[in-house]
Amino acid sequence: MTPTDRFSRAVDALVADHPATLSALGAAILVGAHEGLAHDTRSFARRFDVAHALVIRECVSLASEHRLLTLDDRQERSQRLFYALTDEAQETVENVMVENVMMEEVVVEEVVKGVSEALDEKPAGNRSKIDG
Repeated sequence: MTPTDRFSRAVDALVADHPATLSALGAAILVGAHEGLAHDTRSFARRFDVAHALVIRECVSLASEHRLLTLDDRQERSQRLFYALTDEAQETVENVMVENVMMEEVVVEEVVKGVSEALDEKPAGNRSKIDG
């Protein structure tokens, strides 16, 4: 699984787990901060090609309404907000990331098991030279 897939899965899982609290943008901001991809609104907006004003609005909501971010600083000229995850947000995102890794391992194990079973059921005369 690629890092992009992991990011997308984590965002989807957060939104699914907290539909009343998190939008897809809010979940992406939390995962992005957790993964060190962005810790300010301008960087996030540029990296993910989202309007800076939307990112600012979402960060303010995550901080003031949901207490998932702390707003550390604001640059007056650019309106850039610097933010950090609260302990609650850090724990929530970490749990989702761990669940994703565990799910990925289960899927890989199931695929390996399925391939092994398929090879065991295949008559020896039909196996390729690589199969042995």
